Amino acid sequence: MKYLLLIVLLFGCSPALRGNCVPRALYQASARMLQNKQEIRFAVSNVRKGVDHIQVQYKEDGIWKYSSQSEDWIFEGKKHFEPYKYLTWKELLDELR
Repeated sequence: MKYLLLIVLLFGCSPALRGNCVPRALYQASARMLQNKQEIRFAVSNVRKGVDHIQVQYKEDGIWKYSSQSEDWIFEGKKHFEPYKYLTWKELLDELR
């Protein structure tokens, strides 16, 4: 995980990524995993043809909950769209390449 900051900087600032859900998801996932020691996954939803949205889910007391963010505050959020798949860190990074 020592390369996490590099990954966030490389992928989070990429002009090829549209919107801000990927950088936010990477930030939230790293904070929840590293600071709170929570298991995470990425929920991927289709917004419209050719446009996906990603949200972080974290496991708390055996229940998957959605993560959200306001500026640098991370808190429990709500589902934005119905996910069609869930990705691990490795799977997400493979898709972003």
